Amino acid sequence: MRIQLNFVALEAYDFPGKDKESLDLANGANVVDALHALGLEEDTFYLTLQNDTSVPKTLRSKTELKEGDVLTLFYPIKGG
Repeated sequence: MRIQLNFVALEAYDFPGKDKESLDLANGANVVDALHALGLEEDTFYLTLQNDTSVPKTLRSKTELKEGDVLTLFYPIKGG
């Protein structure tokens, strides 16, 4: 299956899947599987969304992705 990727506030962060717009995964893959396929650790990002729904860190391994889903990854934003 293929999912779409959306990255927010990741300009300075370098990881293997940074330039991808989509990702091919096995059927039944979850959010953690997608993170690993991008070369990221499970807790790298502070916010993940499946389509427009937040996926808490505790549910990432239980949240199954489906064909055409959009996975959005937000890097922690710091300001002052």
